[in-house]
Amino acid sequence: MILENNRLLLSVLRKMKSAYKFLILFLILIFPVIVYLCLKNFGKNHYRLPYYFATDIPAPDVNGKIDTVFHQIPDFKATNAFGETKTLANFDNKILVVDFFFTRCPGICPKMTSQLTRVQEIFKDIKDVRILSFTVDPEFDSTAVLAAYGQKFGVDSAVWQLLQTKSKIEVFNLGFYGFKVPSDTVDKFLHSEKLILVDKEKHIRGFYTGTEKKEVDRLTTEIGILLYEYEHQKK
Repeated sequence: MILENNRLLLSVLRKMKSAYKFLILFLILIFPVIVYLCLKNFGKNHYRLPYYFATDIPAPDVNGKIDTVFHQIPDFKATNAFGETKTLANFDNKILVVDFFFTRCPGICPKMTSQLTRVQEIFKDIKDVRILSFTVDPEFDSTAVLAAYGQKFGVDSAVWQLLQTKSKIEVFNLGFYGFKVPSDTVDKFLHSEKLILVDKEKHIRGFYTGTEKKEVDRLTTEIGILLYEYEHQKK
């Protein structure tokens, strides 16, 4: 009787072992498929970035249906740290990360710039991504001052442009009305910790607190989402 029970137990154990092996094999084979389907579904249906600032002017799309028109950043003319003139046309077909800073800022600006060096490092080999930093103190932040600041923080001009407009009012109008940076309109001086994500069509797609690592991590993730969307539009 004991021998018979032992045989039965061994038989059950063998079956359990076979079932366990089958389960492991099944999971190994099916897991990549599950991941692919989840990513495909997630990417298409749940992880699209919003558009900001719908305008009041509706427009018909290609099918004649009325579609929402979203704000687009305006053209600008600025000088970089090497004395070169840059306009929006220099960044056609680019995803842009934009901030407004000044070199004499003792508080949030160095923190933002340090966080942007992380963005630069991640996307340094991606030709479709560029960083633009506009000084809000153009009278002091000359090209030489911007160049020294860029050298201090390891700014790679192939990826990241430090830009100077002609006047404070010009950069204020660009930041406040163009990039929708929140600010006090009384003194006409931008001093914001916000980073702005702009897509290739010049629509604003995100705002991020540039002094916080988690927010900048979110920014880099959402840049990746835009790159993914553009890549799959071609296919």
